[in-house]
Amino acid sequence: MDYIDHMDVNLWFQTLWDVMQVDEEACLNLIRSVAPSRDLVVNLIEGDLSALEALAYARTLVDLGRLQEAQEIFQLVLQVAFGT
Repeated sequence: MDYIDHMDVNLWFQTLWDVMQVDEEACLNLIRSVAPSRDLVVNLIEGDLSALEALAYARTLVDLGRLQEAQEIFQLVLQVAFGT
């Protein structure tokens, strides 16, 4: 049977989240390994950012203890990457 287990998807996103907190460029490379290759632009209230800039912003928010905001930015990057 050819399918992705729900647990595997959750583990994948958790891995991306963990990598993002250490190295946003490595995180973006992982995202691009499975997402369509294109320039990713994330639209934020603050303005448009590249996916790498948005991940760096999310990482900074984590460092500042603003976890919920960081998760929102991270989710936006994933939505843009996967076209959802």
